[in-house]
Amino acid sequence: CNISAVKMGKATHGCGGFKKNRQALLYLLSDREGSLKVGITGMKHSYARLQHHRQHGWDVVHTVEKRSGYAVARWEQEVLSWWRNELLAPMTKTAEDMPQGGFTETASIRKVGMKNTINYIESLVTA
Repeated sequence: CNISAVKMGKATHGCGGFKKNRQALLYLLSDREGSLKVGITGMKHSYARLQHHRQHGWDVVHTVEKRSGYAVARWEQEVLSWWRNELLAPMTKTAEDMPQGGFTETASIRKVGMKNTINYIESLVTA
């Protein structure tokens, strides 16, 4: 998701018109090549956004719906910070790999763990 555009109140294709003051969805995806992708979208556009990822070979492995997009955006950033700063997991995709957007929000399943990431997300949700 293009957070800088979201902060300015602009809709972006990567967020499905994400608005922080509306109901939103945090999602975790996996692909056959061993990558995870965390992302956010507004509930109004969530089906289309997830379908777009599915068409590019991604499977939905976990979702969390929240009335406040502020919380969902914070959780996404916390997951990315955990992946990059604590687990030292680099991005596994490039812009060319992901024409639908979101390559900066990817990591290796081997490096971060699918179950570990789901547990981490759930710890954020229940905190």
